[in-house]
Amino acid sequence: MLSERVAGLERELSTVRQTSDDERQRLTSELEVARAALDDLKAGQLVSQSETIGRLTAELEARTAIQTPDPSSGLLSSVWRRWWLLLLGLTGCAAVVLLLVWPR
Repeated sequence: MLSERVAGLERELSTVRQTSDDERQRLTSELEVARAALDDLKAGQLVSQSETIGRLTAELEARTAIQTPDPSSGLLSSVWRRWWLLLLGLTGCAAVVLLLVWPR
């Protein structure tokens, strides 16, 4: 009776080992499929990111080229932008002084 029990347990152990090996092979193949899918996804993202970087770089270069002022006219407009408010204020002050001082 004990030898039958031992033989039964050995058969069960063999079955468990076989099932474990089968399960390990199944999980390994699933993992390989998942890794391949992940690699494909990464490659797709790299291509997409590279296209986006190229497009944004081209847009930036286009904007930079458009906004580059002519050096001769840029200097004059730059000076005018700095001083127009001051000149407007001085003109207003001069007008107020003239109106107060002018004889009535």
